[in-house]
Amino acid sequence: MPPATEDGELRALQTKAYGRGGGLTDAEARRLRELQAAAVAPPAVVESAASPPRSPAVVESDLPTASETSDADPSTSPGPGESDRAAHLHTHDSTGSRGNTDSEDSVAPRNPLRRRWMVVAAASALLLVIGVGVGWALFAQRSEGIVLTAEQQQRRLELSEKAGYDESSVRAIGQDDDALVWFATKDGGESTCMVLDVADQSSDVCLESSEVTPMWLSTSVMLAPEENADDAADDGVGPDAAAEVPEATSVSAYLVYATTGEPLAVIDRWTQADAMLQGFSGDERDRAHELFDEGYEAGLSIIGYFYGEPVWLANHATGATFATCLVVDAADDTECGPEQEVLSQGLRVMVEEPAGTIPASWNIEVAYTRGQTPYLTITGGGRQPTFRTEDGDRTELGGEHGDPIEVTIPSEPEER
Repeated sequence: MPPATEDGELRALQTKAYGRGGGLTDAEARRLRELQAAAVAPPAVVESAASPPRSPAVVESDLPTASETSDADPSTSPGPGESDRAAHLHTHDSTGSRGNTDSEDSVAPRNPLRRRWMVVAAASALLLVIGVGVGWALFAQRSEGIVLTAEQQQRRLELSEKAGYDESSVRAIGQDDDALVWFATKDGGESTCMVLDVADQSSDVCLESSEVTPMWLSTSVMLAPEENADDAADDGVGPDAAAEVPEATSVSAYLVYATTGEPLAVIDRWTQADAMLQGFSGDERDRAHELFDEGYEAGLSIIGYFYGEPVWLANHATGATFATCLVVDAADDTECGPEQEVLSQGLRVMVEEPAGTIPASWNIEVAYTRGQTPYLTITGGGRQPTFRTEDGDRTELGGEHGDPIEVTIPSEPEER
């Protein structure tokens, strides 16, 4: 058997070869075979004294002579028992068949042990081959990639020729159902880009390659509900008919890298559940549906009202950039800004003439507390519209709620 240090080396190499995620280099595989062969081989003394050739008679010259025995190293010389057994075999073999029978009886008990070692060695070699093969199958780079249809191949040509990407850099890196993600570079690799195609919609984003980190480069597509959604709701079968209307679905793709450095795509589908709209009812619920369809994401909220209509605060994703938006329905106006910038500077919408109202100037502003809680402030511009009647009376808008105030102007005294 190999020494203790070789035992440890043998166990370490076997663990590396057959364990999870294992694999051996060529030099390690050769060393493993050497150690296994050393463990299988029987001691030399057994070969010389106890394992003579299996033949009808043992040839006398095959046995060790007295001079060979005396010159041999004591550590490798057979013991008294081995010498007696060898002499016994030689004596009986010289008589013919009886010696042959006794020789076979003496050697036979050792053959099963030797065969067992050979089976173990063969099984170990087979497991080594299987382990290495499985490792290559699981972890080696797959050269075939994603198999593209004829339509998808045409799409790749369009991106390569018309979008300004580097030659031969456009390739598919992820696919999920009808979503396909493309990877590309621009300006000789200075910029890293990703394109997401879903059904008949597409979205793309690019970023300087030096700034790209896993999950940082992302893009998304918002899929509107099916066209027959309104029909499903208008059927009005039962009180829950409206709840069965399909919701908009957001499909997002994120760029990651394999351990080999190959770009991969993580594709996420998110359907806005009906629970998100439980805080809205009536017309506000319908309006929330519209905002979701326009690409606004989770976190949609009403932070106040202006002329009886809601003022919304919502998030919107454009490529890798997330924006916070202030939506004023009464003015049909929207103002957006980068998410982090809005937290510190807020958002403001100036309204000069809200539809359906008497002209006025208003400042609608959202700001944040230190705890990042939004609050709305609405201030008037101080301009008061005035109407004059034929008899000289004047009507102004004032008071707490802009109620009309009738003002009578004294007329000049009549001449007598």
